[in-house]
Amino acid sequence: MSNFLQEFGIGITRDGKLNRGGQLILECIPNTPSSIKSIDYNYAEVNRASTFIAKVWENVESKKAKEGVGNTVLGSAFECLLALVFCLEKISPFFMQAELSFVPNAKFDILMYDSSGWPISISIKTSLRERYKQADLEAMALKQVHRKSESYLITLNETEAAAQARKIEKRDLVALDRIILATSSDFDQLLVELKSRQLIDPDLVPVISYSEHQVNVNSVVEQAFLQNKGLS
Repeated sequence: MSNFLQEFGIGITRDGKLNRGGQLILECIPNTPSSIKSIDYNYAEVNRASTFIAKVWENVESKKAKEGVGNTVLGSAFECLLALVFCLEKISPFFMQAELSFVPNAKFDILMYDSSGWPISISIKTSLRERYKQADLEAMALKQVHRKSESYLITLNETEAAAQARKIEKRDLVALDRIILATSSDFDQLLVELKSRQLIDPDLVPVISYSEHQVNVNSVVEQAFLQNKGLS
């Protein structure tokens, strides 16, 4: 039986099942919603996306302490959680684990394509340590091909986010546009900005060479509407 993450196309393995990170998020969302309608209602009860993320991740941390969840699963869970938030905010289409033509050795956690013709990449890290350097290198590779592209790094570690954000101000990091704490108002502001953009299906612009999953909220919502009306 599918769940709303699979319906959105989030966290799906090659054999069509939900990966461990997605399963963890399902287990940690308050009130355990079972459908797109119920998760939409659940999400609407929270005033801000950053608050929703904080609540879910508090439950993830509790499970981590009790069950010893590994870092790989935590990273996958955080990626699934952010993708879910984008869907609930109707920010789509976007690609997960995507590669771009002419941008070698870079795989982007989430990639969107703006109607103005420039990609928007989002790197997702539960903590930064030295990983911010990799995100900056990938952003640099992207900007060398797509000069006006935008690159954001989203994390859950407040101390590291503040420290690395200062490096952007000092130009020690040259390609990342912003480093954002997912549980802060800065993340809510990013969502506002992304919602104001017209995102397009990259099929119209053949630059995405590979992606594990394409997520398009509009097609999912339309299909649910047709099913409710008995039209499909």
